[in-house]
Amino acid sequence: MKPTMILFLFLFLSNIGISQTTWYVDDDALNDPGSGTQSDPFLKIQYGIDAAADGDIVLVLPGAYTEQIDFGPGYNPKAVTVKSEQGPVVTTIDGGQGGSVVTFQSGEGPGSVLDGFTITNGLAVLGGGIYCDSSDPLITNNLIKENTALGDGGGIGIIGSSDLLEIRNNTIAANHATSGYGGGIFSLEAFPTIANNSINDNIAGYDGGGICCLDTTWQSIQNNIIYGNEADNGGGIYCYNSFPTVTNNTIVGNTAVTSGGGIYCCSPYYPTEVFNTISWNNTAQSGPEIYIGPSNSGSTLVIERSDVQGGQTSIEVAPGCILNWGTGMIVDPPLFADAPNRDFHLTWDSPCRGSGDSTVVTEPFDFEGDPRIVQTTVDMGADQFYYHLYCMGEIVPGSLIDLKVVGYPTAPVVLYLGSSMVDPPYSTQHGDFWLKWPPLWQGNIGTVPGNGVRAFATTVPSGWTSASHHPLQALVGPWGGPWTRLTNPEVLTVE
Repeated sequence: MKPTMILFLFLFLSNIGISQTTWYVDDDALNDPGSGTQSDPFLKIQYGIDAAADGDIVLVLPGAYTEQIDFGPGYNPKAVTVKSEQGPVVTTIDGGQGGSVVTFQSGEGPGSVLDGFTITNGLAVLGGGIYCDSSDPLITNNLIKENTALGDGGGIGIIGSSDLLEIRNNTIAANHATSGYGGGIFSLEAFPTIANNSINDNIAGYDGGGICCLDTTWQSIQNNIIYGNEADNGGGIYCYNSFPTVTNNTIVGNTAVTSGGGIYCCSPYYPTEVFNTISWNNTAQSGPEIYIGPSNSGSTLVIERSDVQGGQTSIEVAPGCILNWGTGMIVDPPLFADAPNRDFHLTWDSPCRGSGDSTVVTEPFDFEGDPRIVQTTVDMGADQFYYHLYCMGEIVPGSLIDLKVVGYPTAPVVLYLGSSMVDPPYSTQHGDFWLKWPPLWQGNIGTVPGNGVRAFATTVPSGWTSASHHPLQALVGPWGGPWTRLTNPEVLTVE
């Protein structure tokens, strides 16, 4: 390549990098609307979207924003990233029951990103929390809760999007489609990837408490925990004239009044395929775990390497329909860490550990970011048994919380509390250490018991202030041991 051409490319790429602008939004801004600079931020998120050009970032500071935002103002799609600075616990977009809280309807593509918000109090006919029409954004790391659709899609309503649309790493909870389909997610003639989400406690007036797929030729539903949802048919997942691939999901404790407590399947042209999935403790009058129908629809469901409570006796196959009960099926209790408290991590002795089919896995990580395949074989369900630190309960000063560490039995556990995070992390022989050294506190909290989950109850310090962040990380095993690993960092954010 000629030197002049190299210089041209360097200047061109440099200009691309320079052209990206970060616009700031703060609900405590003194000026309305402000200039969008760090010293004079916008008061509203929509002001940032309006000002941004493709490739820009709209960085939203912690606060409560009462507004509805549109990524395509004036039907001019913006390929911008709208991202909270400190995550959904402290950053809320409240729709004020004035429509969908977030709208994508102008042909937005993967460059349009919604990242890290609580999306709540939306009220619309379709898509109470998020409405997506013929657009393909990335929706990630959000808490989408307590939104209402008078029709379909209490949490998210999707029409006509392609397989470029991704819904990842969200919690979609307590949404309601009062007179329609899809309490959590409604998808019509669309092909989204729905991966690594927690979809829980949503209600549909008709069908599809957690997820509803209508007239969809292909859809990937992978690594989701789907529990506590309710509907007439398809408490967890409802598929009609749709042919999703359901891989490595944990579908637990969902309720259908009529049919298909866990999954309702109507796929007359191509089979619905279920792999590496746990369907347990779901309820319905007909087919408490799975219903294949309706009668004479010619629907087919293929299921392999999955754990289904009651086996084939809990699956209702309507006349004219087919169940292909494949290899590697089990009917044993999955042995979750603490199912009554909705902790669906697998324990060391779970029959689901190492019992899946690795060849069908397309996602590299499980629902919480652990490696999806450890050694050679994938686990069943959304969780991959792997070294991990997590917290159960709200972080309120003076309250009791449960910290839990996943590891191999008999391994000693050292817990570290840091003053802050570092990036890049410190590299060690046992993995990355993400806390600023030296830590504020470290202590041995015992050894991992036989079930592979070490629980450690502690009281949140009364001196921790609202919205403050407190990072933790654990070392599982003795320093220098062959199986010793550092866990992920877990950042506790005070309510």
